[in-house]
Amino acid sequence: MTRDAVPTAPLAFNLGLCSEMLGDLDGAVAWYGEAQRQGSKNRDIGEGLARIERHRRALADWQERKRLIGGE
Repeated sequence: MTRDAVPTAPLAFNLGLCSEMLGDLDGAVAWYGEAQRQGSKNRDIGEGLARIERHRRALADWQERKRLIGGE
């Protein structure tokens, strides 16, 4: 599917899940946002966005700890 096609809300949500699983967090956020713009009330969207935020925070914490011990 190309980005110029407008997916349905369920498809956008599923593409968000796939992007998240592949580690493309920016893409996942974009797809989840598309699902919301399409009018989806799926509470899993909020859970996915929260999961991504937790992942990003954990990654930032890990990078800071690594920096503090001289790993980078």
